[in-house]
Amino acid sequence: MKTNLKTLFALCLFIFCYTIAQAQTWTSNSSEMYLNPLTTKLGIGTSTPNAKFHINSSDTESPFQIDINGETKFTINPNGDIGVGSNPFWQAKLFVNGSIGVSASARFFVGDMFSGKNVYLGHGGGENGVGLLNYYPQLWIRSGNDIVGYKYSLILDTDGKVGVGDFPDYSMFNINSTISGIYPLRVQVNRNDKFVVTYLGDVGIGISSPQYKLDVDGSARIVNNLYLKGNTSNEGGNITITNESKTQSAQAHRWSIYNMTGAYGNSLQFWAYNKDGSGNFAASRLTLMDNGNVGIGKTPTVKLDVDGTIQAKEVKVCLTQGCDYVFDKNYNLMSLNDVESYINTNKHLPDVAPAAEMEAVGIDVSEMSALFLRKIEELTLYMIDMKKENEALKQEIELLKARR
Repeated sequence: MKTNLKTLFALCLFIFCYTIAQAQTWTSNSSEMYLNPLTTKLGIGTSTPNAKFHINSSDTESPFQIDINGETKFTINPNGDIGVGSNPFWQAKLFVNGSIGVSASARFFVGDMFSGKNVYLGHGGGENGVGLLNYYPQLWIRSGNDIVGYKYSLILDTDGKVGVGDFPDYSMFNINSTISGIYPLRVQVNRNDKFVVTYLGDVGIGISSPQYKLDVDGSARIVNNLYLKGNTSNEGGNITITNESKTQSAQAHRWSIYNMTGAYGNSLQFWAYNKDGSGNFAASRLTLMDNGNVGIGKTPTVKLDVDGTIQAKEVKVCLTQGCDYVFDKNYNLMSLNDVESYINTNKHLPDVAPAAEMEAVGIDVSEMSALFLRKIEELTLYMIDMKKENEALKQEIELLKARR
């Protein structure tokens, strides 16, 4: 009897398990639900669930939705968009109508890691990013310590520092460009360049492709001092001014001011250059020596040295000594006979340099002016003596006439 009961119990258990194994399909309102007791996977709309809970719906109905008191709290639309607290909005893959909380030790990532279209909330140092591209955020909001080896496009520190391409640890705004040919800084108005910094460090104001460290298209104003540091060559540094309308070979298209030394002499020189560099046009036009000598057309050896003609309405020459001593009673005035003898012998006045010497070395205007004045004063004394002699002769003639 016991054996029969055991056999009957085993048979009933087998029939029950077989029935459960075969009973995988329920049908309700044209929707099917499948449960596989062996794998404990539940499928809705599919007979081959690939997950513990697998829903397969058509493209016209939402596969999943949770409502509380008639208000949607969670839904997945046919496009796979997820709405939390609301239906998905603006075709976003995840739309949350409310706040999202992330603990300090957790990470939050939304978007495609390799496209740069994402948002990343880190952990540990408090780093947060937007636009994670190949593990490097394009926008990094940092409040903790550096993470060595990371490269970022834009970094915002909570202390107000901004870094582009690198951490802004040593400045309020730091740009680090690593791509040759790309301007690290460019400012445009209506797509016209107003301020650029090239990857070579050249700065352009109002110009797109600066050719110098500072290239300005327009006027510049410096309120206080301008300091220009030249190089160590004999030409030194220079300031150059051009006029693009002066294109003839005899016109100074470019003027350059040099602080020179060496064979040029220690001087400040103004050089002129024509447009095509032809002929011997390039030369120093004005030289100011370090000792104060000024040369026009030549290197000066005196305070003003001019290679050419000087024209002026007035020239004032300061004399070191006047010539009033000629009228002193003790002045040794040569007799006219001695003057005549000197002229016959030397062919020039006494104390006056000969013509050959004047032509060779020139004259000292101050000395020559004083010499001319002395000679005029001597002539005046000769005329006074002649007048006295004439008066005496007149008196003798009158006496002779009276005796007749």
